[in-house]
Amino acid sequence: MKIILLTPGETYHHSKISKAFGGQTEGGMRRSKATNTLHLIINHTNSPYEDDWDGNVLHYSGMGQRGNQNINGTQNKTLNESNSNGVDVYLSEVFKSTYYYFRGRVKLIAEPYQKEQLDIEEKKRLVWIFPLQLIDEHKPVDKSELASTLAKRIKKNKNLTAEELKQKIDEKGKRKPGKRSTSSTYYQRDEDVIRYTLLRAEGICELCEEPAPFLNSNGEGFLEVHHIQHLANDGDDTIENTVALCPNCRRKMHILDKKKDIKNSKLLTK
Repeated sequence: MKIILLTPGETYHHSKISKAFGGQTEGGMRRSKATNTLHLIINHTNSPYEDDWDGNVLHYSGMGQRGNQNINGTQNKTLNESNSNGVDVYLSEVFKSTYYYFRGRVKLIAEPYQKEQLDIEEKKRLVWIFPLQLIDEHKPVDKSELASTLAKRIKKNKNLTAEELKQKIDEKGKRKPGKRSTSSTYYQRDEDVIRYTLLRAEGICELCEEPAPFLNSNGEGFLEVHHIQHLANDGDDTIENTVALCPNCRRKMHILDKKKDIKNSKLLTK
């Protein structure tokens, strides 16, 4: 078997990754018979899937961008049988186009389960979720990479109206945010919820009801999206649990967390 000469925790160009694994060079689940491997990719820059972290456990969406997924189809079957078929499974994440943050080996640690998600045409369907755990230890991903990626995802939907975003959010359904280990815990927030909350506010702080203190680079009033019940306290990442606040009110909510402010915020989201 060919040796994979890559170091977990390092970033590699697409050409280097492709040469190391051989086999398929595109897609989210890349099988290589030359190295007897399955290389899983989470593309944070352009992906229709919802791959959620819970610490070092990844709930990875299977293959198939349209319609219900088949667990016995192509590489879903390979991953499902990876604890007995002798295929080594590896993981990389893409935060910048053509560059792969190599996570190393992963292992299927529980039975796959089905979950409703939107497909590439934004139609509801059932996908297979594979609970995977990292095997190789290395430094966690830089928190700034995650924040930068979220900003790019929000920007992708800048042309959607509040009504279109609301419909998309409703179709996805209520969900808890994923969380992953960085230098501190990072919650994987829904970019559609963030964008909708800002559009709903129309540049007016939803607590003090004053206009945003300044405009951002897009010419929009600068407000920050705040979770009324904090995510760290098991709050939902939903439009009912978010308000758009000026920087001053957001700091006030974080530091004082007054019951009156929380009550007023909840009334505004209804």
